[in-house]
Amino acid sequence: MQVLVNIPDNDISFFRELLKKFKYQEIESGHKLTLSPEQDEFVQDLKGGMTEIALHQSGKKKLKTAKELWNEL
Repeated sequence: MQVLVNIPDNDISFFRELLKKFKYQEIESGHKLTLSPEQDEFVQDLKGGMTEIALHQSGKKKLKTAKELWNEL
């Protein structure tokens, strides 16, 4: 049997963890999304920002303070 379930993006992590509890399950990502160039640029920028946050949290990169950013303006 196959079941198709639409899940909000903010709940996908929880749902995947729940599915991992079942030994017989197979997860197939059928999510096909076409982005405009502007949306794709936004997603790439967001991914880059998340990478910078991960580097900062691991101590490999120092981020600017809000005051430093403000002074650049």
